[in-house]
Amino acid sequence: MLQQKSILRIKVLSVLLACALSACTDLSAVREWSGTSLEATQFNEVVATYADTPERVAFYDKEKASFWETQSKERRAQAKALELQLSLVGDYMEALHVLSADGVTDYTEDVDQLTGSLKNTGLVPESTVGAAGNLATTLLNAATNAWRKGEVGRLIGEANAPLQKILAGELRSIVDEDFRGDLAIEAGFLDSYFKRLLRIGGGSETANAALNEWYVLRKQENARRIVAVDAYLRVLDKISEGHQKLYDNRNDLDAVQLVQDLFKLAKEIRKNVTELMKA
Repeated sequence: MLQQKSILRIKVLSVLLACALSACTDLSAVREWSGTSLEATQFNEVVATYADTPERVAFYDKEKASFWETQSKERRAQAKALELQLSLVGDYMEALHVLSADGVTDYTEDVDQLTGSLKNTGLVPESTVGAAGNLATTLLNAATNAWRKGEVGRLIGEANAPLQKILAGELRSIVDEDFRGDLAIEAGFLDSYFKRLLRIGGGSETANAALNEWYVLRKQENARRIVAVDAYLRVLDKISEGHQKLYDNRNDLDAVQLVQDLFKLAKEIRKNVTELMKA
């Protein structure tokens, strides 16, 4: 009986110590970084612009209208897959933000429906679908079991692997390679289309001036979209970097160096978001 009381006393003291440590841990840097990352995931106009690129290019390449129509369907499917992944990353950042403020997260998404939607796009490999399912399951567990501030480290520990898989997988490669490639193609068509018209001429000076102005405008729009791609890549990379730092320090979330790094990354992400808003 005495031994059982001693064991019980040790368990109670352990729980009280854990609660005390949790209460003393300052997670303001975690809240700042996760809140900023959440805001960044909301700027998915770059995805919508990407999906529309084949339609814009088709205007300048009438001879290959059917090809661009096929490309447009594929881009829309890719955009849907990216939006699903971005939404999931945003849900995770929201959960991390709420828990670090000692709130209770709310997540009611259907994991099977999410993974099914990703599969139905036909463009997401099983490994990424699995990572999305694992991340969503972690969020669901946190909500169902009413995790709070003391379990932020646990959430980070379980979420890091699938989150990094999502951020470094198709989400990044499509933005970096396919988005950029389409915009380069569009820039080429703008040059050939408008320069040919300007070379042929035949219109009044006023008409030619208007045509040149339209060409400059379209090139500027294309350049801003490329800037947006670069800014969005930096956002994804900084979210990935920040969460890896959280994972590496999940047992000491108010470590001085971690706090400095998170506030610095949050500031940089806000700068990138400003670039996205201007693009």
